[in-house]
Amino acid sequence: MARLTGKIQGKPEQGKTTSILRIWHAFLFSVDGLRFIATKETAFKQQVIIGVFLMVLAVYLAETTFEILALISPILLCWLIEIINTSIEAVSDAISEEFDTNIKIAKDLGSLAVLTGFGILAFVWSAVLIF
Repeated sequence: MARLTGKIQGKPEQGKTTSILRIWHAFLFSVDGLRFIATKETAFKQQVIIGVFLMVLAVYLAETTFEILALISPILLCWLIEIINTSIEAVSDAISEEFDTNIKIAKDLGSLAVLTGFGILAFVWSAVLIF
């Protein structure tokens, strides 16, 4: 996994910020996160490629708008889980790159969350396309 480096863009100054400014800074943090995961994380890039393919397939295979939404939602869920898993890995690596049982558990559970997301995706797709 690539390490987070460099100054975070859009970091708010210390002190009180207005709600609009706080929302703007939160947006900039999100853009930084997207930029990082889209350029540095191979697993996320692979999931996006597969997910976009599946989204196109969903539009082609689904018979109703509800079915399209049902097929696309677990794809987005898998992306969300991968983002959270990547954040767990980044925090774990920032704490220590040496072996630690608790860090291993955290990373293993993050990996399990990703696998569970794929299971949900497979279940929903099977249910929608079979029934």
